[in-house]
Amino acid sequence: MHHLLLLEEACQKLRISSYVIKLVPGLSIDDFYLTQSKMGSNFEPMDSSYEPVSIVLMPVQVILDKRQVVDHSKVEQTSRRIWPIQDVAYSIEYIKALPFYNMLDDVSKKILIGSALICSNFTSAFFSYSKGADRTTYPDGSCMTWDRQVEEQSPEVARFHTVLIVAMRQVELDDREYSLLKLIIVCNPILDGLRSYDVAVLQQMKERCTKTLLSYVLARRGVCEGPAYFAKILSLIEVATKLTSWQKVSRSAPTFSDWPWDCTRILRRLLRQYSIPNDDTDTRDRSTKRERTCKYGLVWCEYVHQDYLLSAEKY
Repeated sequence: MHHLLLLEEACQKLRISSYVIKLVPGLSIDDFYLTQSKMGSNFEPMDSSYEPVSIVLMPVQVILDKRQVVDHSKVEQTSRRIWPIQDVAYSIEYIKALPFYNMLDDVSKKILIGSALICSNFTSAFFSYSKGADRTTYPDGSCMTWDRQVEEQSPEVARFHTVLIVAMRQVELDDREYSLLKLIIVCNPILDGLRSYDVAVLQQMKERCTKTLLSYVLARRGVCEGPAYFAKILSLIEVATKLTSWQKVSRSAPTFSDWPWDCTRILRRLLRQYSIPNDDTDTRDRSTKRERTCKYGLVWCEYVHQDYLLSAEKY
């Protein structure tokens, strides 16, 4: 437990340091999985000579209609960083610092750090919760904001930045529970492509952390309330997984004409399920209807393009 707390402390220290990855075309997991973790490195504190800002979420249709591809290699990030991307890099460094990481096959290493997106979401949510924020907040003081139009047109975008934080607050998650739960999330033995031996390593570590978490929850909350709290705490994994799955889908942007007709029919049923407008009553030709359906289905939840998301969406 003490080692996990030190590891988490080093992770948060890295987030507030001057270390940032250089976003260049072609950047991928291959550039990270064999290098030594940056955790524990003595970086200077990040520049804090500017006022914190509010990162405004735009209505989905506005972003989809006016979206532009940004060359992030030309973006200066010394004083202001693109947190959704940098946090994935910090989570990769966290995973590489885990004691069992070097025991894994190279293929499994790539797959494991390829799942860093959910780890980064969980990290930023707990940081926001620990600071008393009700929405995603970053170490430089920046926070996500939106207006009523966004809530009405794209409620899932606002939920992405609040639901996990609210769930953590409801169970009063503390540092130890968070550190154990984060490791349980990382040690996912059902990731596609893992070597059989490495599956056993991750499964053993996951079971060990789960037992430790149960013991700690029972000690902290008592034998009467402990089991119920333990179940609620474990349910945070499902919340984080669903949010990350939605995030991956919403950040994929295929050409609308490439969507198979059968897929768009399924998508429209999902849109109806979540009360999102669709084109069932549209009498135009199929290609036009398919494009409109896909526009509603692709939700851009951040203010940046994810071309350089370290290929995490592949996993």
